[in-house]
Amino acid sequence: MDEEVSPRPLAENLDAALKKYGKIWIWSIFMAIAGSGLLGYLLNGGWMAGNLRNLGGSTSDLGVWAPMVASIVGPITFFLALFWLFQFMLSELLPIFFEIEGKKVASDGAQLLYRAFGCLLIGVGVSAAVQVVVILGRFRS
Repeated sequence: MDEEVSPRPLAENLDAALKKYGKIWIWSIFMAIAGSGLLGYLLNGGWMAGNLRNLGGSTSDLGVWAPMVASIVGPITFFLALFWLFQFMLSELLPIFFEIEGKKVASDGAQLLYRAFGCLLIGVGVSAAVQVVVILGRFRS
């Protein structure tokens, strides 16, 4: 017996394409932000901390504590974002392109992206705060 396979409606095809490529699009944007943020701290972290130290002041001043906090919190948050994004890639994106045989592992892709987004917000916020302090310090001197 030949069973007729009815073609999927256009709305279902579009929905499937948006789910597939929407995941990839969001992941790639988050990955670019996290990678560039971490690389920025690794390459220019000393430069930003040096700018903050040049603001002067005592050891209890912002010019001493802000670079230490920024040089610790910033890279850690970007690294954690990369970790969650790699987890998302392994569980959600690779199965789209490659057939993986064996036991299917259930994952919560939305939760992984949510964690990565939170880390990105903290990392970008720390970077922005450092730059604001540097700019305000230039006006002070």
